[in-house]
Amino acid sequence: GNHDKLNDLRVSLVSPSGTEVLLFENICGNVSTFNFGLNDEAPFDIACPPLNGFSYKPQGALSAFVGENTIGDWTLKVEVID
Repeated sequence: GNHDKLNDLRVSLVSPSGTEVLLFENICGNVSTFNFGLNDEAPFDIACPPLNGFSYKPQGALSAFVGENTIGDWTLKVEVID
């Protein structure tokens, strides 16, 4: 099928050691384009439409990666959830 809405997606980041952090899922209704960053220290949750290039808090904490080795393959996991 054709999935053209941001809220159809679950996006996670997986470290080389297998730690998985949810970046976002089921956000922003019918928004189909986005431009934003993610930062645990950002003052706000993801605002919609996320088109301004600002940084927002991810839904899971990126701090889960603290202390892990950064060398290796990092995976951006994108799943269709509609």
